[in-house]
Amino acid sequence: MSSGGGVAVVDGAQLGDVDLSLPDHLAAAPLTGAQVIELAESRVSDRLYGIALPETIRSTALGRVGGGFQGAELDGDQAAEKLREYVAAIADALKDDPIVVSILDGSTIQIYLEDEDDFAMLAENLFTELDAQDTGKIKKSEIRRALDHMGVDMGVPPPSELPLLSDILKKHGAEGEEEVGQAQFAEVLQSVLHEVADTLAEKRIVFTHNAKVVNGSKIRKRRSWRGIMKKIALKQLGSIWRKMVPIWDCRHRTLKKQLHFTMQYFIVLLTIRVFWNGERTKSGKL
Repeated sequence: MSSGGGVAVVDGAQLGDVDLSLPDHLAAAPLTGAQVIELAESRVSDRLYGIALPETIRSTALGRVGGGFQGAELDGDQAAEKLREYVAAIADALKDDPIVVSILDGSTIQIYLEDEDDFAMLAENLFTELDAQDTGKIKKSEIRRALDHMGVDMGVPPPSELPLLSDILKKHGAEGEEEVGQAQFAEVLQSVLHEVADTLAEKRIVFTHNAKVVNGSKIRKRRSWRGIMKKIALKQLGSIWRKMVPIWDCRHRTLKKQLHFTMQYFIVLLTIRVFWNGERTKSGKL
């Protein structure tokens, strides 16, 4: 499974090659059902970008395998069987109720940094937003707000998810009441973003979106698939559009780079639409 940054639909397909063997140190000893569940969820998390299973998915999967075995003592063969059953149940639950995740690994930030002219336009746009009084100067401490303006949509995690952010800002002098002009702002912002991208490359951050992805059969039952896809598209693309229109208007080269990132959202929607068409073809009706 690709580990590149961007947006992904977690629909259970990622679990096709999960390791279903018992560790050597556990294979010979009796296991409790709870231990098997813990092992299965750890293996699943490794395949799903490190995210923990949403409680709704977990409950659904346990219900399908019969959660009553959690307190039972299982021999090696029984434990291996329950491990397979539970992972399969999780995959089925995700197929019925997929989730959308954003993967922040620094690659999205690098899109903005790889071309000096394009980054200068981004910095100018951010500086203009922060310079509310149009004085041509802002405080160095405002660089933190610039990162907030970029946000997850542009690959920058919130401070709560990146504890090192304060240290990074301090290291590059992005704090205090000293005022800087646009050129110095861009210079400091660039150095901060480079280090944030490097930090994320070493340890990525994954966000689960609140947007609901509904599969074909549920869409057919509700007869509202167009509205659902529109809701997801507006939720995921709205803030990017508002932030990036001033930059897109500047140069076609920048537009090309932004499409590389935003197209990932459309891939999410296309996945839903293809699944929907497949379900409709099989059923022959809504």
